[in-house]
Amino acid sequence: YHAVHTEAGEFFDYILQHELYDLETKPGKTTGGYCRWLPSFCTPFVFTNFNGTPEDVQVLTHESGHGFAAYTYTKYGENPIDFLRYAPGATHEIQSQAMEFFCNRHIEYLMDEKSAKKYRYQHMVNALNQLCYECAVDEFQHEVIGNPDGMTPQRMCDIWHSKEQKYVPWRDYDGNAFFEQGGFWMTKMHLFMGPLMYIEYGLAMICAMQYYNMSKTDYEAAWENYYRFCHLGCRLEYRDLLKAGNLQCPFDSGVVKRVVDMIRPDLDLSI
Repeated sequence: YHAVHTEAGEFFDYILQHELYDLETKPGKTTGGYCRWLPSFCTPFVFTNFNGTPEDVQVLTHESGHGFAAYTYTKYGENPIDFLRYAPGATHEIQSQAMEFFCNRHIEYLMDEKSAKKYRYQHMVNALNQLCYECAVDEFQHEVIGNPDGMTPQRMCDIWHSKEQKYVPWRDYDGNAFFEQGGFWMTKMHLFMGPLMYIEYGLAMICAMQYYNMSKTDYEAAWENYYRFCHLGCRLEYRDLLKAGNLQCPFDSGVVKRVVDMIRPDLDLSI
């Protein structure tokens, strides 16, 4: 984290000094990973379950991105207000996903050079794959919610199957008939717990990729833009917050294509 930037190192020293983390898998410990704000102590807390896989790296860097944003907003924001600390998903996921990319630049601290190269490649492939999946989920629920009459479970499965064929046709369920016939949508908890919000992850990823693209040509400028974005919390409306962080809005014409075109060279594992 000190290699990422001075401010990132300061944050990580802080959570280490005050033991604001619980990372190792232990008997009886709940699964998952998250960052929570502890209002009584005015500090973030990072929770996850390490299992010895590359996923440990992504979860830690992602949740630490949330923690860094909360820490930065509280310590350096102008007159910080508690409920403005965390913005909606379309913006606070930028903070966490962008931190993944900043950390990936220095991932050799955690693994050898060959493994680091593969990790960065797989991270980018997964990000693009997830974007496609998020589009499928979003279009599926708009169609289901927008046409409630006659929306039977079978009809919903048919719609989901069509969205998979459109956005993620490479999916292979290895003979699982229920999933092959469109049942996979039932596994996505966001459809039940947070309707219509899942696309926010995709919007955030397009912005996080912009910071990654910036960092390839001017790392310091990319970090300064990201740092400014983090310490604003959600004081501004969405488009104004993006502008303050020197980000183009994913809703604007051509932005998604430009962002993805710039990362195409990173999909060549031989470089």
